[in-house]
Parts: sequence; structure tokens; C-alpha cells
Amino acid sequence: MASVTSAGAFAPESISASAPLAEIERTLGTSLKDLASELRLIDATDFAAFIRIGHMANLRSLVQSSAELHFKPGTLELAELGEIELG
Repeated sequence: MASVTSAGAFAPESISASAPLAEIERTLGTSLKDLASELRLIDATDFAAFIRIGHMANLRSLVQSSAELHFKPGTLELAELGEIELG
């Protein structure tokens, strides 16, 4: 989990505000790696279908539910529209 250390800045609860940047980067990298692993459990055709038919809210929901396993709600969000080209 992360906590607010100052306006708009988040740090894992296990790391103090004075922790070295490398330690914070390692923790963030681990969390992002875990998030990517969660997202890989979703069939890629689901991602492609949601983008293709313009159901970005469904895609946003998948990303949000996976992110909330590793980050506080609202910390990481899908913000851009997607585009896909299938061969």
C-alpha cells in the first residue's frame, strides 16, 4: 500500500519519506511488475474487443480493478483512449 507523503506524492508505507530514491523506484517497479502480471491474466482479445468497439469504460474498469490490488484506489488509472490495428 502507499501513503501520501506530501501533496500529490505517494510512497509505500514500508518506506519513510527520507528513503533513498532507488528504494522507492524498486518498490514502485515491483508493484508495476505485479500489476502487469495481473493484466496478462486477461485475454488479449478482450482488450482488443473493448478498444475496437469503443467500450473504454470496460477497459478502464479492468485496469482499475487490477491496479487496486497493488495501489490505493485512484493512484493509477487508464486515462487515454486506445487504438488497435489487428492483422
